[in-house]
Amino acid sequence: MSSEQKQKRSLKRRARWAENQKSKKQSPEGKANMIAKLCHSPIRHDLNVAHAAVALSLKDKLKKQQPPMPIYTLNADENENIALNSIFLKHPKRTKITDQKTAFRNWEVDHIGANISANLIIRPTRANPFYILCDVAEIVAIDGVMLVGSGRHAVLLCATKVAVQNMVLCGKTSDILNDISSFKPNIKTGNKHFNSAGKCFSFGDHGAYEKLTDSGKSSVRQYSSKDNVKETHYGTILSVLLNSACDAIDKRLPYFSSVSALTTEVIMKELNQELLTGLPSHQSKYLSAHFNFNARTEIFHIERDVTYTLIFVPSGFNQTASGLQFQFRLNDFTTIIIGMGSGVTFTYAAW
Repeated sequence: MSSEQKQKRSLKRRARWAENQKSKKQSPEGKANMIAKLCHSPIRHDLNVAHAAVALSLKDKLKKQQPPMPIYTLNADENENIALNSIFLKHPKRTKITDQKTAFRNWEVDHIGANISANLIIRPTRANPFYILCDVAEIVAIDGVMLVGSGRHAVLLCATKVAVQNMVLCGKTSDILNDISSFKPNIKTGNKHFNSAGKCFSFGDHGAYEKLTDSGKSSVRQYSSKDNVKETHYGTILSVLLNSACDAIDKRLPYFSSVSALTTEVIMKELNQELLTGLPSHQSKYLSAHFNFNARTEIFHIERDVTYTLIFVPSGFNQTASGLQFQFRLNDFTTIIIGMGSGVTFTYAAW
């Protein structure tokens, strides 16, 4: 063997060694991404790998963006109740309205489950919950989305009804509104958030969840309050109500709350936990919650969130009678309406 051939062999061995070392150092989510890319299949994560991926995104100062949003997956084909009570979507297309500085997604309706009302007005019950689903391949290309689990379908929305609540709000709505107004600013005052208006009061933490600042501190802060005792009182009520709603969703989608809370759990761990108080109850899976009395948004839009949004109507507060409903625009011809009846809860991916 000539010296030139020996040198080429040596260079090849060194290249293979370097590649092996690089592979060993590669993160679990990096390996998962590489394998999925080679196989031309959607990237799916288990909870452990998803935790690692979110933690890395928070520490990556080169990318100025929020951590990925975890999306729950399931196999609707294996559950007749889910299939009958679902609307299946396909072909999402992001559309931007430049004059309103907002955006929304147009979806095509693939098919509608047999139990869905023809007028698309949804009144979910425990026996007949409601879902909006799509094939995971439809959203894998959407930036900021992270699929969790090995299911074929991604859950975009789940609506059901709470069986037994641990706590209800006592007193008249007007009295509660006046009491909270005495120590909390209305978040909608001067806020032109998609032409929103009405009364809404926020508890827990808020801020930019992107990553640590250059000084190593988190940008997350508590919502303002003039009365710590009342703050704790109503914050605790919110935590209990949230947990009641989470339990109802988990009964429909096992371990859904663990997937939904994944990003906020990592935020609590990575972004200077001592600065994050969250809601008073240590059981809460959310960093913030809001008492919404009559706030509404006029412009349909999508929002880059880090977790599913959870809506819950406590016992004794039946908003359907007053004409308030929650609407989801799928395309120019299709809008889903969810009646805000007492005990109704639903969770959805706003992005």
